[in-house]
Amino acid sequence: MVKKNVSIFFVVICFQAIMHNTVSAGSVNVSLRVASKAFANGDHKSIMRVENYSRSASIDEPRSALAHWLRAQSLFTMAGIDLEYEDLDKQFVDEAFVRSLPIPVDRFPANIIGIPKDNSLIKTVLIMETSGTRLFVYQLSSSGKLRLSEVFYASIGLSGDNKVKEGDQKTPLGVYRLIKEIKNPKKLRADGLLGRLAITLDYPNADDRKSGRTGYGIWIHGVPEGVHVREPRASDGCLALSNEDITKLRNYVRYGITHIIIVPKIDWIAAEEWDRLNDSIRKVFENGESIKMGAKQFESDLLGYFRVSKDRPSVALKKSEKGLEREYWIESPRGLNKKITERLQ
Repeated sequence: MVKKNVSIFFVVICFQAIMHNTVSAGSVNVSLRVASKAFANGDHKSIMRVENYSRSASIDEPRSALAHWLRAQSLFTMAGIDLEYEDLDKQFVDEAFVRSLPIPVDRFPANIIGIPKDNSLIKTVLIMETSGTRLFVYQLSSSGKLRLSEVFYASIGLSGDNKVKEGDQKTPLGVYRLIKEIKNPKKLRADGLLGRLAITLDYPNADDRKSGRTGYGIWIHGVPEGVHVREPRASDGCLALSNEDITKLRNYVRYGITHIIIVPKIDWIAAEEWDRLNDSIRKVFENGESIKMGAKQFESDLLGYFRVSKDRPSVALKKSEKGLEREYWIESPRGLNKKITERLQ
């Protein structure tokens, strides 16, 4: 009987929310994050916050299934009705969990270092954390500092990350360029699965090919109309953002130049440690080039040094006389060993 009432109530509050207009995606994401974090706490005061913020999110974004689910949970909990989770609840529990993860605004990713001062080419770097299904947008200042501009919820592959072969429904780990924009993806997928916009990546990169990893068509794209977001693990290997968020993302992208680092987990460090590490890796490459070329200075500028994971090579993005290059480096206690150089067209 309780299950039947839950279903009816869920439909009622969805209908109520649809009667309102939507607002900015930013306010919806904030409301969902606050509601999800309060839901994890579980005490009476927190449950009241869940109801308040989930109601706001459901009104602002009536397509958000999570908002309606959180509100239903909060209202029945306040009414003293115990509900047992079913298999269908898992997608909401999973999304609420990743949305409740803290955003470390006072810390910086050790995955993005080697940022030069007076950089006029690389303005934005994206980093995707697959374990938290979050896409962070960092802008680079003229003084070589990182500034967090956006955090987007993004679904990954149905089978997780660490793509190895075509069709494994996994999201690749590595460093990739954003190549081009597809403004009407429905011409490619009539079912509308790709949403309003798609951005192609240059997977596989040189290291993927050398390591035998296969597959193609890894993109960042939207979601079907009528859907706010997809489950944390839902795609065939692509990154899926809400249509509103990918529309915002495009404003930060310079096609053929902007890179995304896809990592299993971001290595967050304090600002002072990031400054030290950033300067240290810059000096390594500056001194290394001077030693190799002797008195003749080699025209190659480090634009960024990107770390993926311990079992993957790090990537030095450089600007040379012939264009952009990606150098793949193996790190060890004895130093750096170059694995391969990839010239970017």
